[in-house]
Amino acid sequence: MELNNTIFDEERLKRLEELDILDSLEEEEFNELTFLASQICDTSVALISFVDKKREWFKSKTGIDLKEAPVEVSFSAHAIQNPKEVLIVKDVRTDSRFKQNPLLEKDPNIVFYAGIPLVLDDQYSLGTLAVLDDKPRDLTEVQISALLLLSKQVVKLVKLRRYNIELQKLKAELATKNKALEQFAMVVAHDIRSPLSCILLANDVLNKEYKKGLAQETQDLITIATKSAEKIKTLVDGILLYHTEAFDKDTKEKIELELFFDSVESSLDNLKKFEITYSFKEPFIFLNKVHLEQIFQNLITNSIRYNDKPIAKINISFTSDERYYYFTLKDNGIGIAKENIDNIFNLFYTERDNDQLGRKSYGIGLPTTKKIITAYNGVISISSEVGQGSVFSFSLLK
Repeated sequence: MELNNTIFDEERLKRLEELDILDSLEEEEFNELTFLASQICDTSVALISFVDKKREWFKSKTGIDLKEAPVEVSFSAHAIQNPKEVLIVKDVRTDSRFKQNPLLEKDPNIVFYAGIPLVLDDQYSLGTLAVLDDKPRDLTEVQISALLLLSKQVVKLVKLRRYNIELQKLKAELATKNKALEQFAMVVAHDIRSPLSCILLANDVLNKEYKKGLAQETQDLITIATKSAEKIKTLVDGILLYHTEAFDKDTKEKIELELFFDSVESSLDNLKKFEITYSFKEPFIFLNKVHLEQIFQNLITNSIRYNDKPIAKINISFTSDERYYYFTLKDNGIGIAKENIDNIFNLFYTERDNDQLGRKSYGIGLPTTKKIITAYNGVISISSEVGQGSVFSFSLLK
């Protein structure tokens, strides 16, 4: 019996090509299904195959070494012509359709064949899940039902595989676009930084050298311009820091923790009253000091800025094991709503436009902190209760 037009249907071949399955590498998930099929039906051979216009190609096989067969003598090429039926041939040696099939001529000397069409979207027969044996036989209704279920799993697996390929391509494209955006942001930030510095310097000179000769209205305008430029510079500096790719993790130094935190505390702006207490068993660690300063300046400043208590109280504790340093910072600030915790490390995300002191929020500090921690193969997590405060816990690889 000659093959009908099902094999050469352009839409079927197009769908098969879109799946990007032909000539793909062996995959364990498919091999597991062929193994199950052979065990359920007690056959020596099981195949998952796909049929294009020239060949039957075996994606997964149990019991044979053959990679493909010409479509003219293919078992599956005939099976997929009737997508709603199971093709069972008790003895292929007596069937004129398969006398030239290479599987009959050499080991494993196929005699029995049963194939379930793999149907995509209830319309397109792509190939088959088949079991074969070296002696005449038949299948029970239970075995046929099991094969039908397995064939559905094969189709789902094929679709999932294609989805994952598309997802990886999309991720790669997004990564490329994000890289381009980062480079653009760096260029723009650098270009903005220089004139901003000039504006701040000019305003400083005006205030120091010519203040007495300026009208009060002019002085007020200079003050407004200075504050605006400082805000923009803060944002630009944050963007530059966030997009800095070089994290020199290998340059480490001995850091005496008590002196380190005293230095960090003294470098903080006098935003409002705050108290910082420390709890650590080890007196010193070995890390990149600049990175550790960036992390704690961001976290501590954040705890002070977003604090509605008369005194911002912050407790910092530290432990370690053979591989990691572990830090915890606890504050009595305003807290973070549970539904917003997952967003808090997103660049430019802010829960409110201004902090408790009326200063503009830019949403750069915490994302930068996370980026540094991630570069050290660490993780950072938050537990928080609105009105009670937050606890930031993070690890850094030694």
